[in-house]
Amino acid sequence: MHCFLLGLIFLFSIGVTQGQFVLKKQIEGRFLQLSSDNLGHIYLVDTKRNLLKLNLSGDTLFTYEDKAFPVYFCDASNGLKVLVFNEKQNNVQFLDKTLTPLGAHLRIDELFIPLASALGISRDNLFWIFDENKQELRKFDAHSIQLVNSGSLIALTGQNIQPHYLREQQAKVYLVDSLKGVFQFDHLGMYLFHYKGVKAQKIAVRGDKMVFLKGQELYIYDTFLMETQKLSFDGVKGIKDFALDKNEIILLTEQNIMIFRSQLQDLNKDKK
Repeated sequence: MHCFLLGLIFLFSIGVTQGQFVLKKQIEGRFLQLSSDNLGHIYLVDTKRNLLKLNLSGDTLFTYEDKAFPVYFCDASNGLKVLVFNEKQNNVQFLDKTLTPLGAHLRIDELFIPLASALGISRDNLFWIFDENKQELRKFDAHSIQLVNSGSLIALTGQNIQPHYLREQQAKVYLVDSLKGVFQFDHLGMYLFHYKGVKAQKIAVRGDKMVFLKGQELYIYDTFLMETQKLSFDGVKGIKDFALDKNEIILLTEQNIMIFRSQLQDLNKDKK
């Protein structure tokens, strides 16, 4: 835990300017989406919509390939139970740590949710869905039983939102709407806060820092000070997606995957 917190201090409090990140690894190839787990692995959706699991050295460990289930979205925040979503069929599949299916596909249509605009794994290995038609955040178990319902966000916030990304981190659930901001809930689905200034495509949260992708640039938002700083990386143009490991920032560009680490963090490691 101490090393993890120390890594966050260097990565998110200090290394936020040009030249303070160094490239540790580059993985060539064209990919559509990037995710990471809590065990030091990278997950990539390739152009054929297969899912690859790699280590931070770039070695492919496992592959999920099913022509009947092309992967449009992956939430690998729990490396022992990975959620993949087939947008065309409106189906969810859970995979184990070897990317082997855990049971049959779960059909979102059978939950009477015709439009699941955002979904993701929960900390207790269940899953969240935002029902855009009803404007509700809902949580289900593997047997399609609803456990949590936020109630209408229109009633709670006065807004009709169209989130495209959902993530549970640090016992909080975040709905990301690129036009209206980030909506925060607790792990029981109770609405907490609206970060109006964070109009992002994707976020990751560490402590009181929110890392987010906007356009093709990466930023850090301090939720306590309500200040934003841009992250700069030498030689990187056109960031399509990103993920965080304990000590690294992983970037997806048009041509490759790039893994960066803070220079100051490396210097600190050499002194030990």
